[in-house]
Parts: sequence; C-alpha cells; structure tokens
Amino acid sequence: MRLLATMLVLGCRESPQPGPPPGPLGAADRFAAVDLDGDGRDELVVFADGRASWPENTASLGGAVHVTRRGDLDGDGRETLFVATGRGRDHRDASARVWSLSGEGADLIWEGNDGRNRVTDLRVGSQEIHISLFGADKQVEGGWIREGQFVSTTAAGMAMQQIPLIDGTVVLGRLYGDTPRSDGDLRIRGSDQADRILPTHRGVRTLSSADINGDGHLDLLVADGWHYQYGTQAQARLTLFLGPTFSDRRLMGDIPGEYTINAIELIPGTPSRVLATGTKHIHLFTPSTWGWEVSALAPISETEHATVWRDGTSGFAVLAGETGRAIQIPE
Repeated sequence: MRLLATMLVLGCRESPQPGPPPGPLGAADRFAAVDLDGDGRDELVVFADGRASWPENTASLGGAVHVTRRGDLDGDGRETLFVATGRGRDHRDASARVWSLSGEGADLIWEGNDGRNRVTDLRVGSQEIHISLFGADKQVEGGWIREGQFVSTTAAGMAMQQIPLIDGTVVLGRLYGDTPRSDGDLRIRGSDQADRILPTHRGVRTLSSADINGDGHLDLLVADGWHYQYGTQAQARLTLFLGPTFSDRRLMGDIPGEYTINAIELIPGTPSRVLATGTKHIHLFTPSTWGWEVSALAPISETEHATVWRDGTSGFAVLAGETGRAIQIPE
C-alpha cells in the first residue's frame, strides 16, 4: 500500500537547517532515519516496492521490510542502517535477509537458508548484529551474525523481542506463554540459560532499552499489556524497569483507546523523551515532576510506521504515513 508522508517536527530551536528532511517525501511503504556521514543531521531512507532509496543510492532488497535499526559499529561517528527483510504481501517467496545500508551502498550481510523467513527483531551490539528468528513450534531463536552465519544463543517460545546486554545476559520479551491463550512475560536469561522472570502486566509486544534517567545504566522500556483477545482486552501500557538490576518497576503510562504500542523510540535530549507508536496515534512521553506526561501527537493507522528524524541540534521530525501533515510541537 502506498503511504503519503506524515511529518511531525519536534521543537526546533536554532538549527542552521531547521525543519523537515529535504523533499519531496513522496509515497513510501516505510521511512527510516540514519546519520550516514556523521554530521549530526540524519539522512532519510525511503522503502517502496521492495527497494530502498537514500542520498545518491538505491538498492533492491528482494523482500518486505520487517525491522530497521540504526547504529555505529566501528565508532567512527557515521551510522549504518541495518534492515531485516523477508516475506510479505508482494514478496511471497522472499527469504529472510539482513542488509546494511551506508553512504557507500547496500551490502547483504546474512541470508537465511533453512526455511525460517521472518526476522522478528534486530539489535545493534557494540561490534555485531543480533537478530531474532521465528522458527518451528513458535520458537524464536536469538543470536549473532558472524561472518555471514547466524550463531544461535537463545531460544524461547514467542520471544519476539530480544535484547542482548553487555554482561552476556539476554532480555526476552514473550508475546504469549507456553500454553494456548496464556500471557507472555519478560525474562532475563543468563549465560547458564537460567531465566529470571520480571513482573509484567501481561505479554510483551514491544521492548526497547535506553539510559532513560542518565545514571549510566541501561533501562528497559516495555509495552506489556498484550492479550490474545487484543482487540478488546489488550492495553497500550508502557512500563519502565530501571537498570542495572531491573528490580525497580514503574508504570510510565496507560494510553486509553489504544490496544498496544507497536514501536518505542527514544528522543535524546535533556530530558530524554519517548516516542510511542500506538494503533491509532503517535504518543509522546515526557518526564515531569510527578512521573510522565503522555500526549497524542498525530493519528496513525495500524499499517503505518513512524520514525524519528534528527536535524543535528534540538529539532526532531517524526515520519509516518497517510495524512501528509506537518505539526510543530512546542518545547
């Protein structure tokens, strides 16, 4: 489906190039933002018809885009966009692939050859890429891409979201439990493969990590209100687990009228804010004296995606689909 761009500009102050990315934005299936040249101002990657287009580059990816993540593996200040592709409505026979998009072009860094065709999650480690693969019997394997091969390290039922931590443990966010119609959970798997289960409301739809309070430790942001009767029983909740132990659990917000949070992205700054993509609206979580304030930024449909675009100073743009609007957000 062709999506017209929605653009939300978040609080530009004194940027020499204020406002949105250079146009035209046009129609697209998805957008992603990445700082390819290290100048602090993002480039925009546009995905449409199985192709990716970005400044001075275009590439055929041979499948539907499932996950995108930005990161700087070698620490040179220039980011790479990592993209997981696979089967989709217009790509029935596509294999699972992981691509790296840089200023020099596109490179295929892994391709699945064992029948598993869905990458459910992708994370950028300090020097490697970690992916989660949906396999037989609803088992999801997590592991690293090393020299073009997938090296599995974890496996858990419906653990669609997985985050490896620097101490060798892995955070597993499970959408469902082990029995039919049971709730999922959040667990920390140690190097001995033993699990420590953290308390959640229900199943985990989306999982992210960030140093949200600036204390030098990664925290977990968890959308933990999933239910198998998601249309009527699921809740769009965002819960914070403070690192390094994740024992301190705090509800950041419960969004009425939405049944889940499909994506979580940190908006860096002082203080940091969180962009949450729901099923009907994009929401902004802003820390306050009494906790977190939640405000709806713009409507969005369940098939659309949002991303944060950074202009190099204090300006951010959130790109989504369908409405073609620009909304200025006050500080």
